[in-house]
Amino acid sequence: MGKHVIVISVDAMITSDIEEFRKRKNMSRLLSGASIAEEVFTIYPTYTYPCHTTIMTGCYPDKHGIYHNDVFDPFSDTDRWFWYARDIKRPTILDEAHRNGFVTGCVTYPVQGGADVDYLIAEIWAPGPDDDPTEVFRGADSEKAEHIFEKNKHLLNWMKTPAFDLFAAASASDIIKEASPDLLFVHFSYLDHQRHNCGMETEKVLHAIDFIDERIGEIIEATESAGIMNETDFVILGDHGHMNVRSVFNINKILADKGYITVGEDGKVKDYRIMVHSTSFSGHVYLKDIDTSTAKRVLDEIMEEWPSYIERVMTKNEVKEIYHLDGPFSLVIEAQRHVVFGASLKGDIVETPEPGNYKFSISSHGYAPEKSVNPPFIISGPDASGAVIPYARLVDEAPTIAAILGFQMPDDIDGECLENLLR
Repeated sequence: MGKHVIVISVDAMITSDIEEFRKRKNMSRLLSGASIAEEVFTIYPTYTYPCHTTIMTGCYPDKHGIYHNDVFDPFSDTDRWFWYARDIKRPTILDEAHRNGFVTGCVTYPVQGGADVDYLIAEIWAPGPDDDPTEVFRGADSEKAEHIFEKNKHLLNWMKTPAFDLFAAASASDIIKEASPDLLFVHFSYLDHQRHNCGMETEKVLHAIDFIDERIGEIIEATESAGIMNETDFVILGDHGHMNVRSVFNINKILADKGYITVGEDGKVKDYRIMVHSTSFSGHVYLKDIDTSTAKRVLDEIMEEWPSYIERVMTKNEVKEIYHLDGPFSLVIEAQRHVVFGASLKGDIVETPEPGNYKFSISSHGYAPEKSVNPPFIISGPDASGAVIPYARLVDEAPTIAAILGFQMPDDIDGECLENLLR
C-alpha cells in the first residue's frame, strides 16, 4: 500500500496554539512524536488567499499571482473573490501530484475552484444566505465529488462558520472512506473567524480550538475506517497570525474629501483618481488619470498629517523587492500596529472596530509578516523525523509535502524542502 498525505489547514492557527491543542484528544495524538517548524515566516500581505496559494505553490505572490482575497472593483456592491484555480499563475502541488499519477482530493481550500483535482469540493458560496448553493458548487467542483457535496450540503449555512467547517470535515471524511486519496487538502476557518469576531485570545477562541480538534478527530476516524492510518502522514499548518485592532482609519474618506474620489448622493463611488483597496493592516493603492509620483506625494502628505495611523507608503518596486509582492496596483500602504484601513467614504475618519466584516473587525491580519505572530508547520506520521526546528518559511511547505510522496515541485519555486523534518 502506498503513502498518503492529509494536509489540514487551520486558518489563523499560531504557534502558541500548539500548547492548547496538546490538551485536546485528537491533536495531542498527532503532536506526539511530530516534526514541528515552530515559527513559519509567512508572506505579504498576511491574507488568507495569498497565503494559501503560497502554501500550494511554494512561490511568493509575485510569481503565483494571488495578491488579495478579492478583486478591486469600487463600483460593485459585491466582492469578487479569487475562488478559481485559473487565476493562479504557477503549478500547485495538487497539479504536480495529479501529473505524477497520484489520486488527489481538496475540500474547501482557497483558490481551488475548477482545479484539476480528482475529488474537489471548492471553497465557494452562494450569492446570498438564502440562495441555494448547489449551482455555484457544481460550477467549481469535480464530477467525482458531486454526490459527496449533495450528501453534505444540508450542513452549510451560506459562508458562515462553524457550519462551513462541519461541511468540510464531513466531505473530507467521505472522500477518504471512498477513495483513500494519496494527497488530500482540507481547510478549516472557524478559528480565524472567532479571532476576527472575539479578539486574539479569548474563551471563544478556546471553544474554536475544541471544535477544530473534533473535526480533526472525524478525519482521523475516517482514515482508520479506510484502513490507511499506518501509511498516512498528517500535515497540520496555519497560514497567518492575527493582531488586535484598536482603530479603523478610513483613508478613502480623506481621499474623497481631497477630491481624489467622487462619491454620489447614494454614498457610492462614482469615480476615483486615488483609491485604497484594504487588506486590513495594509492597502493596495489604485490610480486612474494620475501619475504614480503625484499620488505618492499625496499619500506621503496624508501620512505626515496622520502619523499615528500610517506607517509607510511603498512603491511597486519597493514592495516587490522587500516582500515579493506584485499586482495591478500602483502603491502599497502599511498601517501602524493595531490600525486597519477602513472602507467608509462618509462619516468619521477614525472609527472603533466592531465584530463583523473580517477586514475591519476587532482582530485581523494583512500586515507585514514581521510585525506579529506566526503559524506553525506540523508533520505527524511515519515520515516525520520528530525534529523541532525554530524557523521555516511558508514557501518551504509545498516542496516538503511533495517530498513525502516522492516527487518534486518545479525547480524555480521560491521554497526548499525542510529535510530535517522528514525521515
